[in-house]
Amino acid sequence: MKLNRNNEKESRRNFLRKVGGALVGTGALAFGGIELYQQNLENKRAYLSAPIKFKKVPKFSQKGETIGFYLTIDDGPNECLGSILDLLNSDRRAVFFVLGSCMEDPQTRCGIDSGNYTKDLVRIIKGGHIVGNHGYSHKHLSELSHSEIEDELRRTDYLINQAYDLAGKNREYFFFRCPFGDDGFYDIPGVGKSGSWDTKKFVHETLDNLGYKIIPLGIYPQDINFEVGQISEEDFIYNCSILGNEEILTIHEIKTTVNLTLPLYFSKPNYVVKDPENLSKLYFT
Repeated sequence: MKLNRNNEKESRRNFLRKVGGALVGTGALAFGGIELYQQNLENKRAYLSAPIKFKKVPKFSQKGETIGFYLTIDDGPNECLGSILDLLNSDRRAVFFVLGSCMEDPQTRCGIDSGNYTKDLVRIIKGGHIVGNHGYSHKHLSELSHSEIEDELRRTDYLINQAYDLAGKNREYFFFRCPFGDDGFYDIPGVGKSGSWDTKKFVHETLDNLGYKIIPLGIYPQDINFEVGQISEEDFIYNCSILGNEEILTIHEIKTTVNLTLPLYFSKPNYVVKDPENLSKLYFT
């Protein structure tokens, strides 16, 4: 029986959303030199590497409908940021969801570190991109106390405000992406259950008080998995081709983004990066 390609692609898209919602970010901090979250990952890694077999549909086509997508890049700033910015321009603007631990001065812990890619952070802002909040240390919010959650959100918020001050720009958009897609409560088959509805409510109320909108993960093509050799280049490129019109692409500040992911999308004239400001109209807490 021949598998319907549209059904197959939608099944793959649902899988990538599921992976993104549960697992995006796993292992990513290693590329930023941060060793802050090694706990509770083994079952997630097993889930990530589970064999998912689909017949191949045609890879990227330079013909067909225009695919307008939102570009979001997580887990910086790190050494890849400058090279990523070199590939972007006024027509290819992104939301960079940053971690406070990658921005903060490790000595004083009371402000932005002038040596921690601060020049590139200023480039983000002056280039018309948006700096979003991804928490301080990429921990599961469902596993934290209320005071720890507030610290994760507010510390990074303070550092982002400093970056905008250094760039001489007003901060107009307040976007937050939950680490691992975890907003205080999740119950995912194969991964587990964590947090509570009370914690989830606290996360949303705290973000609302700070003026943030939660931006969902969208499509995660498993770029980290490819970077560390868990999936093949063929599977990774196929995952990238799943991205549909008006969807959010979630990738990371890693070498794969510089060497493959962005050049791949930007080589296809029917793939167009949408203005990131529009996310404020589409997604709300």
